Amino acid sequence: MRFKIAYHLGGQVEPETKMSSGRLTISRDSLLLSGLSSLTIPLASVSSVELLRPHPRTSLMVRLVAGSSTICMSALFFRLFGDVFVCDQDGTIRLYDALQNQHRALATA
Repeated sequence: MRFKIAYHLGGQVEPETKMSSGRLTISRDSLLLSGLSSLTIPLASVSSVELLRPHPRTSLMVRLVAGSSTICMSALFFRLFGDVFVCDQDGTIRLYDALQNQHRALATA
């Protein structure tokens, strides 16, 4: 499963937080984040997946904690002028569900 996302490597997201765009590919045993930062995360290292709205002026986000790393992300409709992101709330919920299902499946295996 593949998602176009806006993401931030770090635990806290405020309206002023600079986000990057990229793609998240979910496979059976890992997550591949490609964008400015390329990152592979084994699903076995994921300790939590949360759906949240960190601030009233931000979109829904998924917070993924894997080891000592935290990634906050939202699914994207598109990006304008490099700095403006139009987020897809339904897509973010689908992203959360997909991550949660993979995390649960690995935990019960």
